[in-house]
Amino acid sequence: MYIPNREEDEPILDTALLREVAREGYIGEAATPQEKEKNFFPITEIARLPEAVQSSPQQQSQRLDDDLWDSPLVYLVFALLITAEWVLRKIFRML
Repeated sequence: MYIPNREEDEPILDTALLREVAREGYIGEAATPQEKEKNFFPITEIARLPEAVQSSPQQQSQRLDDDLWDSPLVYLVFALLITAEWVLRKIFRML
């Protein structure tokens, strides 16, 4: 049984598609299409990839998500509610 594999059928590098992906994936200020293509590295120019990665201005942001149950305020509110219930039960002799 033969499973068709498109990669083996057309092993030619589609540079036009890769250049388009580089333009669409460009992050930064508005630039000309030629400047946006600087993210495209043909195999013959792969040696300049490390310097391009090091010199690219990127902003990193970190988002910390805390669950509601991790907040000390929730425990405090819960303790106050339980205490209030206990006090009210004591006052109205429901215990």
